[in-house]
Amino acid sequence: MTFKLENDHYGGALVLESEHQTEYGMNLIATTTITKPTKPTTKDFESVDVLIQKEQTMPGKYVDRKMVLCSIL
Repeated sequence: MTFKLENDHYGGALVLESEHQTEYGMNLIATTTITKPTKPTTKDFESVDVLIQKEQTMPGKYVDRKMVLCSIL
């Protein structure tokens, strides 16, 4: 999936799973490091990294978590 950013560049996300046969439908989406002045191609997605966020597990101890979102259609 591609989308236009506020700075007129394009970003990209990967739809990992999509449920259509449920009451609400849900998508599992991974945000990526894509940021380009032109729309990303399939080739751009083949070598992309998934964004991570730091999560504190204990005072002073952090772990990386992949940014995977669940959205309801």
